[in-house]
Amino acid sequence: MNYLVPEVENFEPKTKMLTRLMNQLSNEYDINYVDVNFLQGHLGFESGEMESLIYYLNRGEIIKADTDSKHIKLTGYGKMIYCDSKNIPAVPILG
Repeated sequence: MNYLVPEVENFEPKTKMLTRLMNQLSNEYDINYVDVNFLQGHLGFESGEMESLIYYLNRGEIIKADTDSKHIKLTGYGKMIYCDSKNIPAVPILG
């Protein structure tokens, strides 16, 4: 069975908006999982767009999706990539 995931226009800016809002909510209100419908309504994304973002970000381990309850959580990796001010990639020195 092939599942076609539609592309998202302006993927990077929308991802930054989504991850920064999730980071803000987790810092201010001390919550981990955020309701997808709340995020979609707050950011003004269409449902197909939101499903595609969740699919791609979950595959990239930027977020962790709980598909049963339609909640998502920002991972530590996602926070490092999109929310830290020092998002410079580091490579370990092998000797």
